[in-house]
Amino acid sequence: MRKSRTPGSVRGVSGNGYPYRDIFNSVTIIQIACLKNILSK
Repeated sequence: MRKSRTPGSVRGVSGNGYPYRDIFNSVTIIQIACLKNILSK
């Protein structure tokens, strides 16, 4: 149980900023994809 949980919890607790960076990257990728879809139309 603990081993499977640690990666996510450690990421959030570590404070390296990776979780926020991943969210930021995913949001930017989604925005770019939406822009491409709008431009293609």
